Amino acid sequence: MKFFYLTSILFLKLSVGYCQSENLPAWFSDCFKKKELNKKFNLASFLSPIYLKEDFNGDKIQDIAVLITEKATKKKGILLIHGKSYEHFIFGAGQTFGNSGNDFKWADKWILYKKKTV
Repeated sequence: MKFFYLTSILFLKLSVGYCQSENLPAWFSDCFKKKELNKKFNLASFLSPIYLKEDFNGDKIQDIAVLITEKATKKKGILLIHGKSYEHFIFGAGQTFGNSGNDFKWADKWILYKKKTV
């Protein structure tokens, strides 16, 4: 499952960007607070855009992947919250994620890769 997310959203070193200018949806902000993720993490803007919207799990409901930093360590990462179940996953930001480590400070770009094969 983690590999799917990695191949879907974490093409951080590619040169083409994906831009969204609108604000985060209210459901995301509510979920971020209700799950008390705001106690450990800050929303961040170390890359552009600060978030990506897509149906990452195939349930036909929009999910959000947003940049975050861990408050205690300032380590960078990504938070993914599914729009229907509000299930969340943290990549980096103090949580080890495969060969990417627990700090995405190395990331300089991210995009949404929509082709079917990688």
